[in-house]
Amino acid sequence: MSHHEVVVYWKEGAEQDFKVAEGLAQLGHFAYALFFCHLALEKMLKAVYVAQHEKHAPLTHNLVSLTQGGEIEVTPDIIKDLAVINEFNMQTRYPDQKSEFYREFNTREYAETYIAKTTTLLSWLKKRLNQK
Repeated sequence: MSHHEVVVYWKEGAEQDFKVAEGLAQLGHFAYALFFCHLALEKMLKAVYVAQHEKHAPLTHNLVSLTQGGEIEVTPDIIKDLAVINEFNMQTRYPDQKSEFYREFNTREYAETYIAKTTTLLSWLKKRLNQK
């Protein structure tokens, strides 16, 4: 695959995963919707990374790490949001943490807040892709 094809692969995957997040939220599956928000942002960050560096993205799920060492200027607020969204990846994967996660984060209001933040972050990242 060319670097351009890899960028397209990550970008399209991000867009599909975000649609899944929205659908899961509509069905009331808030924890899993948040997991797919993380996945969408991870893929879009990897698309930006590949577009910037013309090499494969790091093998990590850490959103904050994916912003480092690149040309993406991030604000402290963005880092804070990405750090919270990182938790959605870990908390939904491990059963011993699920019950705590569900009590704290598995609500419509919380999911809607982070779906909105994900929408904003994805839009911001797509602009960086279009600048390349």
